[in-house]
Amino acid sequence: MVVTWLLAWPVALAEPLNPESFEPLAQTYTSGEETIDTDAVTFGPYTGVIREGIAIFAFGSLNVDEDLTVIGTRPLALLTTGDLTVRGRINVSAMRRMGGPGGATGPQSGEGNGPGAGESGLSGSGGGHCGLGGAADEGKLEGGMIYGDLLERLTGGSSGASAARSNGGFGGGGGGAIELGALGRLTITGNLLARGGDGQDRTDPGGGGGAGGGILLHGGLGSTCESLVSVIGGMGGDSTDDLAGGGGGGGCITTMGVDVRQCLLRTRGGPAGVDRQGVNKGTSASSGGGAAALNSPDPDYDGDGFRLSDGDCNDLNPRINPNQDPPDLDCDGKPDLPPADTGEVDTSSLETGDPEPAPPPASPAVPRPGYTLCASGGTMPLGGLSLIVLISLWRRRLDSL
Repeated sequence: MVVTWLLAWPVALAEPLNPESFEPLAQTYTSGEETIDTDAVTFGPYTGVIREGIAIFAFGSLNVDEDLTVIGTRPLALLTTGDLTVRGRINVSAMRRMGGPGGATGPQSGEGNGPGAGESGLSGSGGGHCGLGGAADEGKLEGGMIYGDLLERLTGGSSGASAARSNGGFGGGGGGAIELGALGRLTITGNLLARGGDGQDRTDPGGGGGAGGGILLHGGLGSTCESLVSVIGGMGGDSTDDLAGGGGGGGCITTMGVDVRQCLLRTRGGPAGVDRQGVNKGTSASSGGGAAALNSPDPDYDGDGFRLSDGDCNDLNPRINPNQDPPDLDCDGKPDLPPADTGEVDTSSLETGDPEPAPPPASPAVPRPGYTLCASGGTMPLGGLSLIVLISLWRRRLDSL
């Protein structure tokens, strides 16, 4: 079952998508309260493209000012060659049994779905993703396995399982997957949600919770997130017997080039269901496991040796970097012009503490009236020279006597 899902799973088989690889649908677009359909590949008046199973919408710049409703079964990617600003909420969470866009749908009965599907038995265990699914039936049913690397595959969460018998509660769906990428500045103040669905409560066995989905964020220099980003797992279903469902595992969050110090990253697993009656109240199932959010604030995507902070304005293209010839540091496709000559004196050497220029050589000394030159270059009064001559002549006269 797991191998089949790994082969059929709709994923991207590469690193973060490069916005320059797609023709922009518009140079600038500001969305309202709209619906994105990842199956019909529509977003407002625009029709996107499908690449590696992902519904992709690329723009020059995009402003998401209102909440977006996202439907469909494919993961979603919003890309810009310029700035991408998200003020409204984008929600790709599961809706109870129905998986979010890119997430697995939960079963009405039996095994879960997805690479980290929950196991079915007397009850259902939780689905897995970057966190392990919660076990059920006192550990006899293992939770869904861990998988997922959003830099390699844009994946949603797996679903929880239901009981093998028909009267069990359904398993919760897996959270969906979304990628937000900008070559310019990515600014997020609206909440991003990809939560797993809750397993169904039943008077008999409860269903397992679905795993949280996947959220991948990458942006250029100055990108920030100041909101809630949540991929928590779904709750296991309660039971009136000793057959509660396991909680869903936490999902995956990966950010690159984004300052997330003011961002609330939530990746915990969902709580186990509660056994409301019987001798083992609340102990037959386990909560889903949490996961660590992966954050690289200053990456070198393209491996050219230059990071965002080094002035690499397009870190998804190794041919564009601060060392290219001719330089194009603003990524406008045109060589940068040298600075204009303003006629001002360059004082940079003085400002940086370099040695001051040597003074010009002194002009030859010229004696002033009444003075003569000395060997040292100084001057002395002519009267002093006359005295020296008289003393010299007097000594010669004494020597001749």
